[in-house]
Parts: sequence; C-alpha cells; structure tokens
Amino acid sequence: MEKIQKFIGVHPGRFHCDDVLACGLLMLLPGYTNHTIIRTRDENTLAMCDIVVDVGGIYDHNRKRYDHHQMGFNETYSEEHTIPLCSAGLIFKHYGALIVSIITNTELNNRDLPMILDKIYRDFIQGVDAVDNGIGFTEEGVEPNYYPVNCLPKRISKMNPPWNSEIQDFDYRFSNAVVVAQTEFYNYVTDCYYVWYPAYPIVYNAIQKAIEIDDNVEIIEIQEKCPWTDHLFRIEKDLKKVGQFKFVITPNKKFQIFGCWSARTIPRKLGIRKYRVTFPENWKGLSKQQLQNKTGLKGSINIHRSGFVAVCASKQCLLQLLKLTFNLYSKKKLEK
Repeated sequence: MEKIQKFIGVHPGRFHCDDVLACGLLMLLPGYTNHTIIRTRDENTLAMCDIVVDVGGIYDHNRKRYDHHQMGFNETYSEEHTIPLCSAGLIFKHYGALIVSIITNTELNNRDLPMILDKIYRDFIQGVDAVDNGIGFTEEGVEPNYYPVNCLPKRISKMNPPWNSEIQDFDYRFSNAVVVAQTEFYNYVTDCYYVWYPAYPIVYNAIQKAIEIDDNVEIIEIQEKCPWTDHLFRIEKDLKKVGQFKFVITPNKKFQIFGCWSARTIPRKLGIRKYRVTFPENWKGLSKQQLQNKTGLKGSINIHRSGFVAVCASKQCLLQLLKLTFNLYSKKKLEK
C-alpha cells in the first residue's frame, strides 16, 4: 500500500523563531512526526496541508490554520497575558499540554500541569511571541513586558543565509533551525519538569512552616539549595501574602566554612533587580574584616557588591545581620 505523504505548511523565504519553533513543536507530536514541511504561500498548496502555521491569513483551530498576521487578530495565551500570540504561541496554546505530557511522560490530568505550562509559556514561548510581534523587552522607566531566559530568536535569525551570500538556501537552513529550536524546547521542558518543578513542595512547606510560627514572618528558611523564586511568588499570591516575605535564608556550601549560611533578597517582582529590602550601601562589597567592623558581627563574611546576597559563618549571625538590616532599612524609610 502506497504511503500517503502529509504536509505541514509554512511560508517560504526568510524564517523567524516563531515559524521555526511552531514546526518543531508540531513534530514532537506523534500525529505530525513524519510530516513533510512545505514552504509556500500558494493557497492551493496550503489547502492540501494537514496543518498550516504562520501563513495564509487565517486562524481557525478547527481547520488547523494558525496564522497571526491578519487584521483583527488579538489572541493571547490567557486572560492574564497581554502579548499577542504568534504561530509558536498558538501551537503551544492548543497543543502544549499534550506536547509536555509526551516529553515528561506524565498524565494530561496531572493537577500541576497548568503550573508547568504557565512556566514554560512565560519563560520560553512568550519571548518568541513578543519578538515576532515587535514588542520590546522593556521601555525606560517601565517594568519588563516579558522575561527573556534565552536568546533563541536571535540565534534562529542568524541561521538564515547572509544577505550577501550567493547561496540563498533558505529551505535547507530552515530544516536545521527546526532541529535547534526543537532541541532547545525539549531541554527546557525536561529541566522545568525534573529540576524546577520538584522544588515547589520544598518551598511550599518552608513557607507553611514559617507562617505557622509567625503569620507575619518576613524571613523564609529553605534547607535545600533549589530554584525558589518563581514558587515563592506563586505561593505568596495563593496565600494572599504578596510582598510580605523579604529574605530567603539557606545553608551555604559554597564557602568552605562549617555551618555557613546565606541570605538572598527577594525582588519586588519577578525578573527585576529591585528588592523589597536591601542591605545598607556601605556594607556592600567589603572585605570580611571591613564588614565585621561595620556590622559589629564577627561571623559576617560577605555581602555581594550588588547587595542581593549575604553570607555569615552561622545561622544565628545571619539572623542578627538581617535584624540590623531591617532596623536600618526602617530608619531610612522614616527619614524619607
């Protein structure tokens, strides 16, 4: 029996990260793994394709048409997001849950899957949507529109033939770019699921333990050195304690001193380097001896010159340092 060739349609010529990634995502699905990518703008040819992305001027999920260039298109990933989707965002919105469940070998009804999908969209896909729609990372004095965690759009763009090359082999380079984007996405998803996601219960339990002792607690102790920032923001929102927590303290194994602890400041919002409480300016970047002279604490070791982390020889000393910091910070606010 003759095998029927099936196609994914996409536009020809210069490619961008959104159309490349859209094709790469589709080919992670069993139903499209063996499809042939055909690059064309011919409507008759597109009509023969099983699915079409980033070309054709139509967005219709039932017809498997996923373009975003037409007037009136304003689809976003969810009501919480404002950046319009591009073809990669559209494919992720409709097929992301299935793709991620296949990569991670998890059930589609996993209760935590929405949290994982939101993380992947916000950190990986959203930046691709923004770049393709001409939305900058930020404007002066304005909070970030999104949080770029990789430079994939720029890397994919560089895979196009140079403008002054005699060989304009777009289709060949497009195929190579799909592999790059697909691999990058696959690696990010596995890291998210196997590294980022397991930290959630650790952070949740640490916060619950802290607020059981003191409902107004501002310092959270996490015993494991794990990715806690995203989880803390999600949990404090769920607990209606947004902005309450100021520092996270953990045992520090970097410094070869037994019992060493570190404190990290918590940013006001994800992705920005403005903090809820900061260490005093005249403590930052000092040598160990200078810092001990300034603070009067013999166990103080280091405060990074950017002021986002402090290290002390013991947990007790670190808590004393944070108490001094809170006192000086409150005094500074009163003086204003």
